[in-house]
Amino acid sequence: MKYLTLAVKTAQIYLNKDLAYKTNFIIVMLAMVLGDLVSPMIALIIYGTTVGIPGWTFHQFLLF
Repeated sequence: MKYLTLAVKTAQIYLNKDLAYKTNFIIVMLAMVLGDLVSPMIALIIYGTTVGIPGWTFHQFLLF
């Protein structure tokens, strides 16, 4: 229980630090969303224009 409380307090401190500057928080969130959208698109481009990565299926590459 002690370690769970410590983990929650640590998460609260990091969240408060990130929320202190709203613009920075928005930029970080946008970067995360864009990264999550762009990564699968890159995989689609790689597997659509090449033979892919030898030994890897498309789904394994997406999971990686």
